[in-house]
Amino acid sequence: MAINTHFYCPHGKCAFCPSKLFDSTPKFQRRTLDEIIKDIDNAALLDQMLFKSNEINDISIMRAISRFPSLSDCILHLGYWHAYSNASTAFLGGANPLLYRKEFLKTVMTHLKKKFPSINRITSYGRTRTAAKKGSSFFKVLHEAGLDRIHVGLESGSNNVLKFMNKGTTSEFHVTGGKNIKDGEISLCTYIMPGLGGKKWTEEHAIETARVINEIEPKYVRLRTLEIFPATPLYLKLKSGEFHELTEEEVIKEERLLVEHIECNTTITSDSAANLLLEIWGDLPKDKDKILNAIDNYLDLSPKEKIEFSLKRRLEAYESQYGSLSEEIQKKIKRLANSLKDDKKYYDRMKKIVKFIRKRLIP
Repeated sequence: MAINTHFYCPHGKCAFCPSKLFDSTPKFQRRTLDEIIKDIDNAALLDQMLFKSNEINDISIMRAISRFPSLSDCILHLGYWHAYSNASTAFLGGANPLLYRKEFLKTVMTHLKKKFPSINRITSYGRTRTAAKKGSSFFKVLHEAGLDRIHVGLESGSNNVLKFMNKGTTSEFHVTGGKNIKDGEISLCTYIMPGLGGKKWTEEHAIETARVINEIEPKYVRLRTLEIFPATPLYLKLKSGEFHELTEEEVIKEERLLVEHIECNTTITSDSAANLLLEIWGDLPKDKDKILNAIDNYLDLSPKEKIEFSLKRRLEAYESQYGSLSEEIQKKIKRLANSLKDDKKYYDRMKKIVKFIRKRLIP
């Protein structure tokens, strides 16, 4: 279950972020405590009215929607929450709930657990700059109230990269904020963005990010490979020549450098459709050799084999997200299959299909 504490991101200026493309008025708005409590009460009322039975499945969810079509989104949310997570988890929505006072968040979580006793785990997003200013005592209160994990977007440990991307934070805030969260006994999950340094800062991006991770020692490090969306500030920097994007092979080399330099105890996962190598997964430093070997297996492929590997992985990712290939992708694959492999343009066509699919994946 997701409880929105505010709308949009309070920073909202990252060069790579596409969020403004999906709404005509992406203005940050805080929500009042009364609004959030009312949302929880309404969700509990709807839940009691529609989902009293333990037998919750697609049929019962669709039946409930037919009774109250105007509430279809809410019913889907509640129904699938029951069916696929046993009504046991909750997420404090919004990009940075940490901007509220601890009493505010404590009240929200206490009321949420009162109305939904089945909840045994609460998580949220958070910005390291905000966490750095709160202190560990703030997080201890939140942990006692039920907050189990905070997800933060480090993106990079390089101050040059963070400044260029207008991230609104620094590696120093990353370290202090991350340590405050951990000192408050809350599990920390960090997200980093391979490729974010471009060709100019690729080595610095990898090594400095590893340094920050080593200092914080988060529970999880999750990879989210950079994808540049049209009309974002980064897209304009790409077109103007201020930013030079890495090739897929260069991204993998950067990831290798990152893994090499991580020395702390953490779990690294490549669990995004934007990532090429899903094999970058395991507990560090125990699984470091296994991960590096998987990376080297890819790097040892011939240029043509790398393109074929990329197409296979992107097709798998698309089908995983959408259930099947779109008509347009199927046509492109069919045209490729009907062309000759010896044609010098064959692999150029394959590269274009890979790029076409990547732009349609949800990171």
